[in-house]
Amino acid sequence: RVRQPYTLQVSKTDGRALADIDETLQYTIAVTNTGWVTVTDLHITDTLMGWPWIFFPDRPGEGQRVFTLPALGPRATALISLSAQISRSANLSDVVGFTNTVTVRSFGTSGVPTADVFDGLDTTALAGPDLIAAIPPDSVIYDGHTVTFTVQVTNVGPGTARPLAGTLQCAAHWIPIGFLIDNQPHSTDYFGLPYLPDYSDYGLRPGASVIQTFTLPLAEPASLKVTIDPWILNWTPERGCVMETNEGNNTTQEIWIGLPRYRLFLPLVLRNW
Repeated sequence: RVRQPYTLQVSKTDGRALADIDETLQYTIAVTNTGWVTVTDLHITDTLMGWPWIFFPDRPGEGQRVFTLPALGPRATALISLSAQISRSANLSDVVGFTNTVTVRSFGTSGVPTADVFDGLDTTALAGPDLIAAIPPDSVIYDGHTVTFTVQVTNVGPGTARPLAGTLQCAAHWIPIGFLIDNQPHSTDYFGLPYLPDYSDYGLRPGASVIQTFTLPLAEPASLKVTIDPWILNWTPERGCVMETNEGNNTTQEIWIGLPRYRLFLPLVLRNW
């Protein structure tokens, strides 16, 4: 049996299973020669499979980089430290994760087959947002003609909520909101998103909430529900301006407006003992 003169162990890791948009991943490529001869003329190809949603900060127009090593001795390890940034435009409709690969091949080791290719990979999932909405009952005011109420929207997901500006009638600073009266589509409006100075853009960070007040005409008692971020072309919540990890929880619980309130009096029974 002929002993393999060299074998390269390749790994690439950023230590992150999940990352948000605009984050920078610091990762390391490790190439180890586990054989017993020196390997020469190594070409290390680092490919960002999610490009352009993930890119090299110093070379944003490139999705691949090639490094060369003149030689790598037996049992030696070469380390390459790099960084990759997730684009602010990355969203779950385009990419759900980044599986970035590294390939190593020797082109010059004398007397050793050079056709062998060794590779490794690392996967980091894109953290998506999850918007939920609520109507605080004590915020509802009804005068017989109009109803005024407050809607609170909270991002309970691990990623920043950012609309897809320029598509589906979306804009960077707001998301659509739909009102349902008696479970029927009534009208739509827009919910403003806060400006994030450190982000230099609009969005809703994980765990953050925003509150906005709306007024609707209402001439008679009815039920009210709100759907946050619906696709206003056909009122389906599955495809709005924000790509979410859960599109099925965007509608508030039903509340009733203008119904009379009754008090229940229990009879008092006196007994003689």
